[in-house]
Amino acid sequence: MSERKKISIIIPTLNAEKEIDTILKALLNQTIIPDEIIIIDSSSIDNTREICENIDRVKFINIPRDEFDHGKTRTVAAKQAIGDYLLFMTQDAIPADKYYIENLIKPLQQKDIPMVSGRQYPREDTRYTEKLTRYFNYPEQDFVRSKKDIHQYGIKTFFVSDVCSAYRRKEYEEVGGFPYPIPVGEDMIMAAKLIYAGYSIAYAAEAKVIHSHNYTLWQQLSRNFDVGAYLVLYKKYFTNVAITGEGIKMVKFILGRLLKEHRFYEAGYYIIECAAKLIGNKMGLHYKILPLWVQRQCGMMTNYWSKAEKNNT
Repeated sequence: MSERKKISIIIPTLNAEKEIDTILKALLNQTIIPDEIIIIDSSSIDNTREICENIDRVKFINIPRDEFDHGKTRTVAAKQAIGDYLLFMTQDAIPADKYYIENLIKPLQQKDIPMVSGRQYPREDTRYTEKLTRYFNYPEQDFVRSKKDIHQYGIKTFFVSDVCSAYRRKEYEEVGGFPYPIPVGEDMIMAAKLIYAGYSIAYAAEAKVIHSHNYTLWQQLSRNFDVGAYLVLYKKYFTNVAITGEGIKMVKFILGRLLKEHRFYEAGYYIIECAAKLIGNKMGLHYKILPLWVQRQCGMMTNYWSKAEKNNT
């Protein structure tokens, strides 16, 4: 019988007292218990630290708030982890059941799959259009993607999320770990690096978390500004890769559903929302020609854009 793999869960946090206790207790009530949970915290001013330090198996790391970066912060935590499997979550993702870890790491037992991500269910108070987005992006069926799928799925081949993901440490380190500095998208760059290295990535539909947002129009613009910018910053991974095909399919799916159900007001708002996303994305794709103050105003990842002059060189 092979030796049980050690499991480390890594969660970046900032003022996470609202839900971190629920998340940690859910993780420690799984069918497979993690060996450690690393909380890497950006100098919270609430009770996050006190909550975490009173829970078994939790290791708390504090970093200055202005040093947070989606790639670097996760890298710092990964280097201190003991796990053969590195599982990443966010502070607002709650395991949907006690089988989350068991189902998430199952694909990692196949030697050609070193990365897997799970399924995100929307919260009850989520807008209907966001629920449809989750339904489109996170289907009921498992799947595996590899280099041969790029022609069919374009950039969606690399679609994963560190909201709920797992990596085999060996291959994670083999391809160099997370990129940084980066405003967003460290997970998709990791997927691209692994796929180009000849591996496959998996989606485990039964590894479920509760996670969604009700972003404002400005937040949608800002989020997509960051997405556009990272596509430019790491364009070497997306050469000759179709960027828009799956996005257009999603818009058609959601609009079609809204109109079929006579949700005309929501359809109108969704069109405006799509416009905000498109404007943000186009601005991000051309961020280099924008003044620094515009970059800082538009970007959602404030730490990255506050250092924009240094990062852009």
